[in-house]
Amino acid sequence: MSKLSSRAIWFATALVVGVGVILCGCEEKDITIVVDEDEVIRYVTETTECLELFSTSGLINSDPYTVPFDNAVYTDSILTIKSSYQAFLVPLKVQKPGTNDTVANSDTALYQDYGNYGKLREALVEVTDEFHVQTTRTYADSTAVDSAWREITRYGFFLKLGDDGHEYLGWLLWGYNGAGSAYNVPPFVVRLEKWDGSEFSGDYSMYQDLPKSSELYIPRIPYVRLIELDTVVVRSRLTVSVERSESAPGSFQLISGVDTSGYFMRNMIANGLVSTAVVRADKKNSRQYNLLCIQSFADDLDYLHDEYMWCVPYVM
Repeated sequence: MSKLSSRAIWFATALVVGVGVILCGCEEKDITIVVDEDEVIRYVTETTECLELFSTSGLINSDPYTVPFDNAVYTDSILTIKSSYQAFLVPLKVQKPGTNDTVANSDTALYQDYGNYGKLREALVEVTDEFHVQTTRTYADSTAVDSAWREITRYGFFLKLGDDGHEYLGWLLWGYNGAGSAYNVPPFVVRLEKWDGSEFSGDYSMYQDLPKSSELYIPRIPYVRLIELDTVVVRSRLTVSVERSESAPGSFQLISGVDTSGYFMRNMIANGLVSTAVVRADKKNSRQYNLLCIQSFADDLDYLHDEYMWCVPYVM
């Protein structure tokens, strides 16, 4: 074989190897696919407003309290918290009627008219927190300890006001629900009276808006728009009253949140069907959104468990 032929073969071999190396170097890399469901949940777990509205801090704390049917002093401590998230969104694609094909959901009726904002896509995130709580009952001559689970479900309602190039793919928290679904509505009338005598609701009636999308995609969970939350003056008095109907079973309520002393939890004082508590907003509280948490328990020592747990949001 001639030198030329040998060199040609060597060159061809080197060229093939070189191209192979280049192709390997250009091998397709893993691309992270960002989806709307993940982004609205990430919004709930990361943004300041959601960390305030979906906070678990202080809802159940170790401040002692009493109950109306027992002479012990009660204290709670959280053993564990389990948090779960579920997102409901209007789909990007819908099935073409009469076929198995899907088509892009661009300007169909599934996008809702929000006036000057245009036609928008809606989303709802359900946040459920389960508290495994140890309760210690301290009597004059003995102590009893037991544990139980308490649960609260809250919702964030979102609109896609931006596009995929914006943070969280353009989703923005629009509304909030701290009382859960209509299937577990606390059967109480709750009013919060501010220092000037004006009142706002703390029960299910405060949630007046509903998703516009079909229940097929977005559950019919009512919400209150964030811009419509009531404002409480810093360090002002806030009187909370919970009224049950005569036909409702006996119950007592605990209230918790942040006041001038920090996190607190105590029983509400019952007077007939109405239980009340007075709190004062903490002057050192730097949060925009604040919560008062109300827990309702069966008025029976042999059946001591919470029946309802919900949050009342307000702005400072």
